[in-house]
Amino acid sequence: MPRTLELSVLWAALIIPAIARADEPKQRTFIDPAQAGPDFLVQGEYEGRIGNDSVAGAQVIALGAGKFDAVLFAKGLPGSSADKTRLTVKGETKDGLPTFTADSFKGSIKNGVFTGTLDNVEMKLARIERQSPTLGAKPPAGAIVLFDGASADEWVGGRIQEGNLLGVGTRTKRSFRNYTLHVEFRTPFMPYDLGQARG
Repeated sequence: MPRTLELSVLWAALIIPAIARADEPKQRTFIDPAQAGPDFLVQGEYEGRIGNDSVAGAQVIALGAGKFDAVLFAKGLPGSSADKTRLTVKGETKDGLPTFTADSFKGSIKNGVFTGTLDNVEMKLARIERQSPTLGAKPPAGAIVLFDGASADEWVGGRIQEGNLLGVGTRTKRSFRNYTLHVEFRTPFMPYDLGQARG
């Protein structure tokens, strides 16, 4: 291999990773909503109507740097009344407004309202936050409380993080069979990661 070609390959090998690192965000994981940025306020579930009578839903997924995927559902959100009919559209923040486009769809999100047209039919969905009916449930009489935000004594190598959260990578000291387990948890906002790497 000529010397000049060797040097060119070497420089490319050094420069390209440096460029990739420069483009990466300084912070990729957010626990505090106040620090998560504007994309956090857009991500979430939306529900409303398309046309005069049809119920519709959408799940908006932040992908980082003002980019989004929105999955539109006929007949509402998954877990409530949605059917298998869905459409995924790409979105991007332009001039401060998250805008979504596809062959048959055009829409935007402003102040928690997702408006648009699908096949020239108007859609209007409002951002909602669904909560489990068992959220905040009190332990019944005789229950074993494994973690209450104050003590990690029931866990092997258990430790408390962020003031009242159980650190990852632990297991219960006791073994259980035939039980009902109530768990409440939160996931971090990780818009730059996908799949199992995402919170």
